[in-house]
This record gives sequence, structure tokens and C-alpha cells, in this order.
Amino acid sequence: MKKTTILVTILIAFALILGACTMPEEAAEAPAEEAPAAEEVVEEEVMEEEVAEEAEVYDIAIVVKNFASSFWAQHVEGAEKAAADLGINLTSHAPEKPENIEEQIAILEDLITAGVDCIALAPTNTEAIAAGIVKLNDAGIPVVYDNTMGSGGDYLAYVGIDNYDVGMQLGDYVAELMGEEGNLLLLEGVPGQSTSDLRSNGVEDALAKYPNITFSRVPAEWDATKAYDITTNELTKLGGQLDAIIAAGAGMSESAAEAVTAFGVSMDDIIIGSFDVTPAVVEAIEKGSVDFTINQQPSMQAYFSIEACVKHLNGEEVPENIPSPVAFVNLENLDEHK
Repeated sequence: MKKTTILVTILIAFALILGACTMPEEAAEAPAEEAPAAEEVVEEEVMEEEVAEEAEVYDIAIVVKNFASSFWAQHVEGAEKAAADLGINLTSHAPEKPENIEEQIAILEDLITAGVDCIALAPTNTEAIAAGIVKLNDAGIPVVYDNTMGSGGDYLAYVGIDNYDVGMQLGDYVAELMGEEGNLLLLEGVPGQSTSDLRSNGVEDALAKYPNITFSRVPAEWDATKAYDITTNELTKLGGQLDAIIAAGAGMSESAAEAVTAFGVSMDDIIIGSFDVTPAVVEAIEKGSVDFTINQQPSMQAYFSIEACVKHLNGEEVPENIPSPVAFVNLENLDEHK
């Protein structure tokens, strides 16, 4: 009996020792059961960060001169690309009647009411837009001038070319093609728009260096029909002796070429220059009715304008002048600029 009792006692003690040895392992496993709770906390923190990031999405508007021309369509495309790249909400606006300043100011007023964060604006009239700019300033909405300068108050930046300097380059370029002599017609845009005024003034000042070139400038207001009629009138006045035509903006040179053909002047006897690289200008250069154009990178102008808005809203410094590159384009380098 005593041996049996002793044996049972030893077995019980041994079992207790084994149980004591396994308890730390079970205790060590306990924290693993709490791990999901820690993961839930991390997920909650990530969700809070995502909500905070979503709150930083800006509402930005681009306001152009019209939706009718391919040039301004390129601006909208550039702005939309910037919006996608930078993660902002973008709306695009233009007057229903192209170049209408009253409608454009009304658009700005609506955007003030909507509470947008920034506006990229191509004014239809540099001086008349002043009333709208003052209202934007009063509302605390920053404005970036896209392609065309405005007036009347503070602005964040101007994105585009030095229109006067490019006009000077254009005058020298066409004078060389003319052999520095002959009759030249400049088809202007809308008087009062800085883009047209500065380019035309630059051309005129450049041509002052060439006494054997007779120069006239007539506003065609970016209108193809007016460009056709003005060209026809000039050809009639000069008895067909018109040596060159240059347009201050897109859409007019092609109509001028049609007027030249209708008048009976050979395209080989006249130089026609355009502005901007639109599908119509590309086609005209390819078939030989237009000799050259100027690429001012409109989509890049709009992209840079939206980017300037975003940088400013993020507290970054933005240069007052943001230039876009310029290139003279003819049949030889056309493929590089399509």
C-alpha cells in the first residue's frame, strides 16, 4: 500500500510540474489573440488620413473666350489633363456668344457664388474684364491669366507668351521671306485684347526697319468670314499685288488663302502666315495654301495655369510670369508640332 501511495503521489507531482511548464507557452499565445484589435486601430487611422486628404481637393474653374475654336478646345484639354494629374475638380466655361465680355463677367460672378477656390481666365477684353477681376479680388478668389492678360486688380500669375516680342519676331520672319520688300496685310484679332494688340504692335514696330515693305493692319476679330472679306478688299485695292498676309491668331489665314485663290492669285506668288497649330492650319500647310504658323503651346498654357492655382492653394510660391515655349512651324518641321 505504501509503495502504491508513494507512486501515486509521484505521478500527481509530475503532472503538476508539466502543467506549470506549459502555462508560459499558453500565456505567450494570449497577445496573439489581441492582434486583430491593433490592426483595426491602424485601419481606422488610415481611413482618417484618407478623409483628410479628400478634404484637400480643390474646385478650380477655367474660363476661356469661346468653345467654338479648336485653339480654345486645346486649352480645355490641357486643363483637363492637369486636373487629372493633380487630383482637383475642374469646370470649364465660356461665353455662349464668342468673345462676349458681358457674358464672361457674368460667368465670373456665378463662380464667385459657387465658391470656387481659383480661376484660370483668358479675358475676352483686357480692359473691360477689370470689373470682374475686382469682384474676384473682393471675394478672395485668386485668378491666373491664361494666354491673355487682364486688368483691374490683383492676379496670381500670367501664363503665356510675350506677345509683343513674338510679334517682333513674326515681323522679322515674314520680312525675310518677302525679301524685305512688297505689300503686307496683317489680319488683327479683336481690338482691346492684349494678345492681338501686342502682337500687331510688335509686327508693326519690326516692319518699321524695312522701308520697302508697305504694311496695313485691319481687325478681322478672329472671324474667318471677315478675314476673307478683308483679304478680298485688299487684293482689289492693290490690283492683286499683295505679297504677304499674316494672321494674329488661328482661323483667319485659311480664309485669307481661300480669298486669294478666288481672286485668281497663285499661291506661289504670295506668302501666308498663321498663328497656332490647329487641325485646319496643319491641313493648310500640308496642301501648301499656308506657308507657316507659330506654335505657342496652348494646352501647356492651360496646364501651367491650373498647376499655378494648385501650387498657390497648397501654400507654394508661384512666379508672376510663367512663359510657354514658342516655335515657328512650316512644312519641314510640321510633324514635330502636330
